[in-house]
Amino acid sequence: MKIKMQQPVKVVVEHDLAKSIMEILKLEDKRRVMIVLDQFLMGVPAVQEMIAEIQKNSIEMTIYGDIVPDPPASVINKGAKAMKNFGADCVIAIDGGSCLDSAKGIDIVASNGDSRDILDYVKDESLIHDFKCLISVPTTAGTGSEMSNALVVTDETTREKNAILSDRILSDYALLIPELTLSLPKRQTIASGLDVFSHAAEGYLSNLSSPMADAISERVMFLCANYLA
Repeated sequence: MKIKMQQPVKVVVEHDLAKSIMEILKLEDKRRVMIVLDQFLMGVPAVQEMIAEIQKNSIEMTIYGDIVPDPPASVINKGAKAMKNFGADCVIAIDGGSCLDSAKGIDIVASNGDSRDILDYVKDESLIHDFKCLISVPTTAGTGSEMSNALVVTDETTREKNAILSDRILSDYALLIPELTLSLPKRQTIASGLDVFSHAAEGYLSNLSSPMADAISERVMFLCANYLA
């Protein structure tokens, strides 16, 4: 049996969003930041503190807050235009899976130097050559988008959900702030927990599983059953 475990995403677990973001931005020497989130997150104190800290450190910043569930192509394309016009060298995505997926799509379209539509990359993922620094900050524990090489975009014409898969669109950082999950509604917490358990069960039962993947899956299912039941 041959097993290879590779994880290029840098995982950071912290409790202070503002401080952690500033440490990453300084480490990566990023000076023009685009923040991607939905309108609800704009009112969260931790996010407001992060925005204030970025401004205090004289880093140029723009905010794109038009994210909606099951992101349509038009929302991603609009965000990409804003990112390109601003000249962002880094994207910070804060929210659930739809936002993190949207941020990946925005980064793809804005970074590849042409006027393509995000749906063009659904048809041909080899068109993805460049990808700006992406810091993903999940506020739910269900989708795992902060760690995956995938995004899902909705074609508004056909109503189809389309996936883009590419190792070029992995987050540079997955910044995990447990406190950001506390304001999640109870029903959403339950749904996210079931999502987590389902992913772990699928991985455990897969014919492609390995001893390492089994160990991780078993631990995830144990934690879900003990703390979310």
